[in-house]
This record gives sequence, structure tokens and C-alpha cells, in this order.
Amino acid sequence: MQLLHFVSPLSFSSSAAAAAAAAAVFSLSSVFLSLQQLLFSGLLRVNGVLVVEYPREMGSLPFRIGFPGAPIELEGLRSRRYGRTCVALYTARPSREHQQQKQQQQQQQQQQQQQEQHEDPGAPGPPPLFLGAPHEFEAPKRLQRRQAQRRREGHSKQQQEQQQQQQESSSNSSSKAAADGS
Repeated sequence: MQLLHFVSPLSFSSSAAAAAAAAAVFSLSSVFLSLQQLLFSGLLRVNGVLVVEYPREMGSLPFRIGFPGAPIELEGLRSRRYGRTCVALYTARPSREHQQQKQQQQQQQQQQQQQEQHEDPGAPGPPPLFLGAPHEFEAPKRLQRRQAQRRREGHSKQQQEQQQQQQESSSNSSSKAAADGS
């Protein structure tokens, strides 16, 4: 950890980041040990930038570097080879474990707040359940109403046509009967 140096925070247009430079004896175990110490030390903040220089003989570093229990993990942005050395650029992201723990804590806090509201008889109850926007429900209802109206109109037209046919047939039969009788 003595080889890690903290560089003053830099301020970008929309977020703050910290840059850290690491210099260690080049071996795979020493690089990962240094990275592990850095992630647990708190020197590197979320959205911070880390540049790692290592010899080409080590191969390439993984895209994502994280350790169990660490609050942040490193996500690779770029890795370039320059002669006998390689330079990898990483950004610090909140680790998945850390995010899951935060979500669980938030859910527990919400549940406690809901329980407190239910225990207090004077407090208003939870908001009514709302599953979608009104336009998502109005459009199908409107369509159903139009289809039902068209069916009724079509059915009433059929009934009117049948009544007209019956009237015409009854008037034709009565006119024939009157013509036969005369």
C-alpha cells in the first residue's frame, strides 16, 4: 500500500472523479494484491479512474476486476500495448454485492415505513394500486365500445331489413289477395 499514491480529485463537467497511480513490482500476484488493497482502502471513489501499467509478458488484465466484500469494482475501458509495457484504463463502479445490499436496506426501510403507517390508525393508508397509465386502458375500452356499437348497428340494420321484407311480402300478399278477390 506504500506504493499507492493518491492524486487530488479532478472535477469533470458532470461528475467528480479521482485519479490514482500505482507502481509496484511487476508480477501478476503483486498487481492483483495492490488492486485489492486499493479497492478496500477507499482511496478510489465511484466513477474514479485508475491507470495500471504492467509488462507485456503478464498478458492482458481482465475486463472486470472485483473482490468479495469490496464496495467498488473496476471495469475496463481500454487496454493498449506500448512496446514492452501495457497500459490499462479502468473506472470504479459500485460492486454488485454492494448495490444489492443497498437495495435490500432500502426495501427494509420501505417495509418499516409501511408498517409504521399501518400501526398508526390516524395515518392515511397506502396509495391505491395503479398498474398503468389511463391511456393504456382507455384505448382498448374505446375500441370495445366501437365494436359493440357497430354490432348493434349491424344487428338493427338486419332487423330493419327483415321487417321491411316482411312488410313488403305481407303487403304483396294482401294486394294479391285483394286482386284475386275482385
